[in-house]
Amino acid sequence: MHHLHPFLTDETSTIQIWCARTGAEVAWAMEKLFQKGALDVFFSPLAQNGSFCIKVTVLCPRAQEHFFLELIGKMFSDSRISLTRQTRYKLHRDFIKVRMYGEEVRVKCGYMLQEKSKTYLQVVPEYEDCKLVAKSTGLALKTIYDLAKSLALQQLNTAR
Repeated sequence: MHHLHPFLTDETSTIQIWCARTGAEVAWAMEKLFQKGALDVFFSPLAQNGSFCIKVTVLCPRAQEHFFLELIGKMFSDSRISLTRQTRYKLHRDFIKVRMYGEEVRVKCGYMLQEKSKTYLQVVPEYEDCKLVAKSTGLALKTIYDLAKSLALQQLNTAR
């Protein structure tokens, strides 16, 4: 009998860079890294020994590690770089759509498998879809987000 793992796994690399750059430069680099296929990019301001720097963290597929190291080396040539490899555990995902105010909102539904059934742990409406509905209705983004999440939960509970 084939045993399904409750989580999905993949092999990833985390690259960290400590650099003395402006927020605008780091934001530009973040955008470029996402465009090139980074799984996640974020930055944190740090103060060390009386000086200020920014730590940039990039998560990428292990198979693309050398590509991203080279790219980051070009972007931050004067910076210290560290590399960590890991197995990433992540939820399985379903994508559903809910209709509200005449628009469709996509919702990511993260679950783990237990005894051949899905246990949903995360239900997250897509930001861009919620933003569009908020603009067209004049309602607060949080109101749209909460309503989309509620409609998705109803849809998931009905499907069980």
